[in-house]
Amino acid sequence: MATGKYYLSCRQTGKGAYTTMCGEQFNVSRTGNHWEEVLIVGVGDIIVITDISNTGNHNCRKLRVTAVNPDGSVETEIIQRYDYQRDREYCPICQGK
Repeated sequence: MATGKYYLSCRQTGKGAYTTMCGEQFNVSRTGNHWEEVLIVGVGDIIVITDISNTGNHNCRKLRVTAVNPDGSVETEIIQRYDYQRDREYCPICQGK
């Protein structure tokens, strides 16, 4: 099975903003508040992204890898996205549901 790399710009600002997918970290800023992550993935793999703004709004999502291109980049589709306005106290993606 072919594998590719999925990249995400991440942050933890200390003021509540937090974005991560728990991949391998690189390009870490001097303050450590911003970095990039990479995951090695194959077709059918699920990527879970936690994305919380400094106001507490969630934009968390689960992606499925649909294709790995010859250059190693990947294509994804959203299979679950959390809309914080429905229930701001509980995000099923953050809770592992």
